[in-house]
Amino acid sequence: MKARYLTQAFCALALAAASFAASAVDHVFSNTASITINDNSTASPYPSAIAVSGLSGNITKVTVTLNTMSHTWPGDLNVILVAPGGQKIALMQRVGTTALGCSTDLTSGTLIFDAAAASNMSACSYPASGGTFLPTIGLTLTNSAAPAPAGPYSNDLGSLNGSSAVQNGTWNLYVSDHAGADSGGIYGGWSLNISDDTPDVTCASEGYTGTKLEWCKNICERGYTGSTLAMWIRRWTDRYRTLPYCALEPEV
Repeated sequence: MKARYLTQAFCALALAAASFAASAVDHVFSNTASITINDNSTASPYPSAIAVSGLSGNITKVTVTLNTMSHTWPGDLNVILVAPGGQKIALMQRVGTTALGCSTDLTSGTLIFDAAAASNMSACSYPASGGTFLPTIGLTLTNSAAPAPAGPYSNDLGSLNGSSAVQNGTWNLYVSDHAGADSGGIYGGWSLNISDDTPDVTCASEGYTGTKLEWCKNICERGYTGSTLAMWIRRWTDRYRTLPYCALEPEV
């Protein structure tokens, strides 16, 4: 990592009210196995699962991608994401303007669900090749079959943000078709992109040991603020002079 240390002048200013923020880190988890969407039934497999581990800090964003998805009547579908923390998100729940849903074919499309997307899936007018959308709930609120949890379902991916402690574990995707005569698949499986505020370097990864490791953690990783943080910065700079990794300023 190319970086130069901040000057001692900056350190003196930092003593007043220092706070070092970790940058967000993206973690991508995937299950590439194909999901067969059976007509008027649950998909195979049901659910499709992704094991998530290694999250720490706070989750700041979750996006979900359905890869190479085809279906001749997507308005038949419920696609429900269930997180280890118990949140149940309807990525697609009978998207359409009537009980029959939407008749626009989805052909080998990639659907990305993102809380920052510009729009919902619009009945019968979304691109056949896919796109990026807000999770969308239609007018027909059909529950998914057990073992999926019953509705009502949320369409707010932002509800997954916050402490990551409960989100390490199995994330399940329940896909089901709720009317006859149409079928399809998610042939490339699905993936999660989870951002958290864990720093991409740590005191341990920088090679610090003993007292230097503990003091680095006090400055960078234990969430201290105000006079407590200022004390540890002062001790560090008195002994080691240059600041630890979380106060490095990237070269430009």
